[in-house]
Amino acid sequence: MENIEFSSLPGDKIEIRMIFDGVPPEPTGYTIEQPARIALDLADVRSGLGAKHHPLGSGNARSVTVVEAGDRTRVIVSMTELVAYSARVIGNSLYLLVGEDDSGLVSSADLGIAGASAAETYEDQDFPIVQEIDFRRGEAGEGRVIVRLSDVGVGVDVTSVGGNIRVEFANTIIPEALQRRLDVTDFATPVMMVDSLPEDGNTVMLIEPSGEFDYLAYQADNIFTLEVKPLTAADRESAEQAFRFRGEKLSLNFQDIEI
Repeated sequence: MENIEFSSLPGDKIEIRMIFDGVPPEPTGYTIEQPARIALDLADVRSGLGAKHHPLGSGNARSVTVVEAGDRTRVIVSMTELVAYSARVIGNSLYLLVGEDDSGLVSSADLGIAGASAAETYEDQDFPIVQEIDFRRGEAGEGRVIVRLSDVGVGVDVTSVGGNIRVEFANTIIPEALQRRLDVTDFATPVMMVDSLPEDGNTVMLIEPSGEFDYLAYQADNIFTLEVKPLTAADRESAEQAFRFRGEKLSLNFQDIEI
């Protein structure tokens, strides 16, 4: 990345133009609500900018931070309130439009890297499909892994293995565009990494947390959510008082059952 430019547009929108010495890669994007952030990862890109932090002044978009992290460069847009955005590559430039419309957040699928667009290749399959994978930070600092499925009846098994959380979607296809590792360490939640991959006809997600944590999995219609929250000393003490028995834990998993 050789240069970065900013243009204010009507309707409290801002266009961010990033200029490279070659054609930039398609970005992978994530959003969090509290604090409001848009993060774009650019694989195999180095920053040649003189500064990491670029203030934007007044308006909803307040600043842009560009940092190198291993084999990628991350662009973080800090805002007062989370709004929609879009990204497009034209020549050697990447254009990021923040505040494009009021229709809601633009997901990773809208960036051409995941979910619905990739799932179209599998639309004739008889098996359920993982349509979208997203990560968000909750108001209490919890990390939320959100998975959109094509079928509400997918069997899901959540277990703890070697300090990691394993989520298995039975007989479910994951498109190649979603078979990747998400590095979410910058969101300041207990979740560090999220790996998604196929395994023996199923889809497996491995969530790597850090520190003391607890997790809760739930599903509403075709949206599966795994919530990982940090544990304080008071939380641990309360849990010890509530569960004084010892022994092997038992998990009960109900699918397609009426209440």
